[in-house]
Amino acid sequence: RVNKKLMRKVKPGIRLWDFAKVAAIIVAMLGIITALQYNGLFERFQKHNSADPIADVLPGSNKAVLHLEGGESIILSEDKEGILTGQHITYDDGTLIVPNPATYATLTIPLGGQYQITLPDGSKVWLNAGSSLRYPTVFESNQRKVELSGEAYFEVAKNERQPFVVHTQNQQINVLGTSFNIAAYENEPEVVTTLVTGSIEVSYQNQSGKQHSQIMHPGQQAILNGDTFKVQQVEINEYVSWKDGIYILNNADLSKFAAQLERWYNVEFDIDTLHTLSVSGILSRKANLSEVLEVISKNEKINFKIDGRRIIV
Repeated sequence: RVNKKLMRKVKPGIRLWDFAKVAAIIVAMLGIITALQYNGLFERFQKHNSADPIADVLPGSNKAVLHLEGGESIILSEDKEGILTGQHITYDDGTLIVPNPATYATLTIPLGGQYQITLPDGSKVWLNAGSSLRYPTVFESNQRKVELSGEAYFEVAKNERQPFVVHTQNQQINVLGTSFNIAAYENEPEVVTTLVTGSIEVSYQNQSGKQHSQIMHPGQQAILNGDTFKVQQVEINEYVSWKDGIYILNNADLSKFAAQLERWYNVEFDIDTLHTLSVSGILSRKANLSEVLEVISKNEKINFKIDGRRIIV
């Protein structure tokens, strides 16, 4: 095609073989350039699609350990999503785990795990990675008391004669019947309570020993940090979407989101590098870590490198 084009543009007094020679050189150069580009693209394609288990981290899954008061520990099935507690402890499909449970039990979720539990009163709890819930196998007193470390989403069965109480570090939540999320990790300074439906009373004690309490309404969030306590209006889906398998982020603090990724993927970030950045988007908790980091990289123009369980920024 190049040769024919050149032939049409022949000017008088110029020898035709010169154009043929030039055309041959151009075609040869185009061929070399195309080959180099193809080889480079193919090499990048191979790198992108190569199955390298070290270069990626799989998402978390259903993992939990049930600790009974007598000292027995049971590793729960990863093929199940949750357990039911009552006269017996069973999986959510009815499979028996413990026929006659002790008075108290603790459900512990490791890093990279999640699990659900239905309590004796029918209340449901979704536990996030790195969390634990201590609870009575039968609610016999005038209150339904549980103890939480980490993050959990509660859907509490209504019973006005037997209030539901959640104890976390330096905080107590009094409930009649409602749904809410609590993030109370021991290695984080803030205890964050987000109310979805109903109403709750948040009580806490400051360092001088004085007791405070605050009634919350749907859409409100309470943040306790040492002696500092505040209530603000928030978009609740950003704080409870994790239980439905997604992260909804709206200018979220990237260092705080990285802490969530650390627990879900059981990895370690260089958090200090991220403290001034924010990120927005909707991400699946079922995605591999590399896919999540790729989205963040495009959003914030920063690069990540996965080195085993360490994430270099």
